[in-house]
Amino acid sequence: MDAIYTVQVLVLLTSTAMATLLALHAWQRRPAVGSIPFALLMLAVTLWSLSYLLEITSLTLASKLFWVNARFLGVVIIPVTWLIFVWEYTGHEIWLTRQRITAVSIIPILTMILVFTNGAHHLVWYEVSINAQFPQTHLELSYGAWFWIYTAFSYTYLLTGAIVLINHWRQQHPPLYRWQTIALLISIFLPWLGNILHVVGVSSLDLMPFAFAITGLMLVRYALRFRLFDINPIAYRSVINSMQDGVLVLDRKYCVVSINPAAQTIMQIETNPVGSHLSALWPTLERVMNGTVEKSLELAAPHNEDCIYEITVSPLYDWRQALQGRLLIVRDITERKVNEQLRDDLTRTMVHDLRAPISNTLFALQMLKGDLDKVVSPDNSMLLELTFANTEKTLHLVNQILDVHRLENGKVPVAFEQFVLADMAKRVFAAQQSRMAEKQLQVMLDLPDDLPLVWADAGLIERVLQNLVDNAIKFSPAGGRITLSAVAAKEEHPGSNQKLWVTVRDEGKGIPASLQKTIFEKYVTGDQGETGTGLGLSFCQMALDAHGESIWVEPAAEAGATFVFSLATVQETELER
Repeated sequence: MDAIYTVQVLVLLTSTAMATLLALHAWQRRPAVGSIPFALLMLAVTLWSLSYLLEITSLTLASKLFWVNARFLGVVIIPVTWLIFVWEYTGHEIWLTRQRITAVSIIPILTMILVFTNGAHHLVWYEVSINAQFPQTHLELSYGAWFWIYTAFSYTYLLTGAIVLINHWRQQHPPLYRWQTIALLISIFLPWLGNILHVVGVSSLDLMPFAFAITGLMLVRYALRFRLFDINPIAYRSVINSMQDGVLVLDRKYCVVSINPAAQTIMQIETNPVGSHLSALWPTLERVMNGTVEKSLELAAPHNEDCIYEITVSPLYDWRQALQGRLLIVRDITERKVNEQLRDDLTRTMVHDLRAPISNTLFALQMLKGDLDKVVSPDNSMLLELTFANTEKTLHLVNQILDVHRLENGKVPVAFEQFVLADMAKRVFAAQQSRMAEKQLQVMLDLPDDLPLVWADAGLIERVLQNLVDNAIKFSPAGGRITLSAVAAKEEHPGSNQKLWVTVRDEGKGIPASLQKTIFEKYVTGDQGETGTGLGLSFCQMALDAHGESIWVEPAAEAGATFVFSLATVQETELER
């Protein structure tokens, strides 16, 4: 018997110590979300466990009743602090009004008054006896009507908090937050079960403090490991909700899982859209957002065409790398686009005005070359040739800038025709023969005779090929090799028509990983010795976009850069017709 009594005392001491440690842990982390009510909750558990320990170790009836009254103070505090903690922890601070806190505290306060005055009315307990069969004398109470009323209310509080916490658990995606919630649910469920067994008479001992000794050990471990008050989902949510950028989380079927106030304002949504399909909120975005790769889009707002937003779409995967949904960051770039438009208009106007005098200068230099060829000295003739070449290069740059602007505005007509890619490739390399000979470059054409005819604007595609070959020559080392190949291939998705994939590969230094995502933007150049204007690749992308095709950089397994672009074939066009 003494051994059983000793175990009971040690368990109650453990329960008291765990609750005190958790109260201190939470109090030290105030004003973190939920820290203060959780600290009060754990102090109430400390009071319950310590009072119960002193009750079973007391020898007289009066002292036992004193500690019963003290224990009831912890009993009435626990349900209220639990409910307040859950509301705050799960982000329902709007429920924490003075009126609501007063309302949920009325029954506990009244219960405490009735406990202290029980001798006058016996509503809480009406009979007291000492059971001498335990290792030490044990107090047994016959509960009155109010005790059962209060028990129903307290269990309702505990159940309500558990339901709110379970709903919160279902909405949490990061595993860390889910484990926090599971630890909290277990920590309240087992002591609650132990108390129920005592109240219904299954156990003469109040098992609540004994059960908490077990869950307290677990809760201490999880509070420290999962940083219950340092990393909190509501703190995370507060950061997201305070962002000026819109944040939108979609599931695999494009239904809204989470949305912050900024995104609701952008889409002019007044009611909670969680569960709604994206097509009902932003139809244009739903139509253009497909695939499983990270991408950036620029779209007008769904209800205001004057506002332009940049949408970054990132796929979300689970631990099995299975697609679970998509994260959208929506940023207002209206002011930036206005400034870009002003800059582009100014640039286009200036460049357009430059073309006429440069063309006239080039014409004059060409006339001078013919007239002065036999008159001027060799040195002056060389200066004239240099001036003519630089002026020609400047005119080419001016035309390139204007072409890029026209492509951006859709003002370059695309005249589709059929042609042989191999013939075009030979013309492009023949035009660059002198430059390749200067660097002793080798050319490898891998263009099978049975390639289908290409259906595209021959002039635009030839300029695309010229830009890619020009870059390959520019960045190739002396004695290097340039490879141009093409293959007829099927698109990845079933039912698609045949495409021609054209590849241009060199053996230069390659494209740094930091530039591969922006290499097709205007005026983007690398930090290598040989750089251009940053418009060639931008022109290539826009010219292919005008055809409904694409261009991309292949990850380099070895040194060098590899560009691939797609072209429609005559067979595909005939099928569409």
